[in-house]
Amino acid sequence: MGRSFVLAVCLLAPVSAAEAPSWDANYEAGLGATKAGRYAEARALLADSLEQARAFSQPDVRHVQSAHSLALVEQQQGQLEHAGALYLEAKSSLEEMGSAGKPLLGYVLDGLGQVRLDQGRLNEAEPLLRQAQALCRETRGSNDICTLTTQKDLGEVLASAGSNGEAERLFQNLVDTMRKMPSPPAELFASTLSNLGGLYTVNGRYELAEPLLDESLEVGRRGLVAEVVIADSVVNLADLYRLEHNAGRAQPLLKKALHIYESANDPHQAAALNELGLIAMEEGKFAVAKDHFSRALNIYEHLVGSTHMSVARVKGQMAQALLGERNYKQAKSMIEDALNTGRQVLGVAQSEFAGLLLVAGRVEEQGHRTKEAGEYYRQAVEVCRETLAAGHPERTEAEQQYARFTKSQRQ
Repeated sequence: MGRSFVLAVCLLAPVSAAEAPSWDANYEAGLGATKAGRYAEARALLADSLEQARAFSQPDVRHVQSAHSLALVEQQQGQLEHAGALYLEAKSSLEEMGSAGKPLLGYVLDGLGQVRLDQGRLNEAEPLLRQAQALCRETRGSNDICTLTTQKDLGEVLASAGSNGEAERLFQNLVDTMRKMPSPPAELFASTLSNLGGLYTVNGRYELAEPLLDESLEVGRRGLVAEVVIADSVVNLADLYRLEHNAGRAQPLLKKALHIYESANDPHQAAALNELGLIAMEEGKFAVAKDHFSRALNIYEHLVGSTHMSVARVKGQMAQALLGERNYKQAKSMIEDALNTGRQVLGVAQSEFAGLLLVAGRVEEQGHRTKEAGEYYRQAVEVCRETLAAGHPERTEAEQQYARFTKSQRQ
């Protein structure tokens, strides 16, 4: 899930002296509770302010402020359907204002684009974020927090869609821009460094990833950065250590991040649980791994439903844990569910789908269905060769798995 760094207070605009004090009191208190991380209190206060704003003669900027601010809280807490509806309400109100609403429209489109990203609706997220970036740049300039945030969010969408080259260029340009600023927005800077480091990790460029992730944590420690944002960087660094087979460094970081997320009731705890599950599985602790994956799966299904790539990814990992326990029947059922979702969400030509194919190959191989196993392995290699450069860790793994399997069949 993404995070918004366009603060709700950015939408404050002059209002008439006759504004209702009760709206003003609820709205200001709601913003304060949001900044303090008291989300239940913030939700109640901002919901009250929104009901009051809906009663004003429309269109009214206070209606936009309340809807947008409440949407940010709902999004932060994983209530994506409600957040999306609130952003659409704010968008409609701004469009009624015509040119007067244009300076605020970029903020709202950015929030809506983030929700669509979190929902896995990438084809909707990308145009929303490109429009948001253009509006923010036009009305506020290239270095405004709105423009910078939309650039980061667009990079996240592109990375999720497999357009890693363009995503890397966006993140790198954003990092370079903020390094030149006298006082860059600390949370956005830390998060973008983490995004770029995470992208390098996914692409197997670990030597480039670690300095960026370390820098992200240092920016977080120096600035007034929310703990949950620092935890995001901690999880990315732990992922790097895990991939380098250094569980001793990864595990304490993940437990620290998980504690931060749980204390804030932040849905990003699913990512930390997922990483802990992968470490447990590598250590042969399959029951522990299943427990972590099950908790992560429950969170993702609550947030985004059962037909989302995050759900498919965890189901693929759960299938591997079940396979470790030699539970072939349940592993086969789990990976088949994951493959069905992957086909719907990704199509069959994405590298992440190839990862699911590899798991399916292992499941069928252990079930002594060698023909089916060979077909899954072959498909995985084909997809990886089409989508990943030679030497990429995922492509190398697929090629090695297929070579091992074909060799075993000749013996």
